[in-house]
Amino acid sequence: MSQTELERGVSEVLIDEDRLRARVVELGEEISADYAGRDLLLIGVLKGAVFFMADLMRTLAIPCEIDFMAISSYGAQTCRLAGSRASRFRIR
Repeated sequence: MSQTELERGVSEVLIDEDRLRARVVELGEEISADYAGRDLLLIGVLKGAVFFMADLMRTLAIPCEIDFMAISSYGAQTCRLAGSRASRFRIR
């Protein structure tokens, strides 16, 4: 699928790219200040969180570890946490 095909599938942009990037930088600064001198573990839900977490980690001024969880849904009322399926990575 080309970028143009993806763009055609979007009917409305709710948050523009510059505003989103700025907020990720703000979050990184806040997290760095709040967790200075402490251990930080970022946990994301597979598969959608990977790009956000990568952008967020680039803004952090402190070391962190990352892990991912897989979640499966079975109907409207139940949800199963599959637990961590990826190895934990230490980022410095």
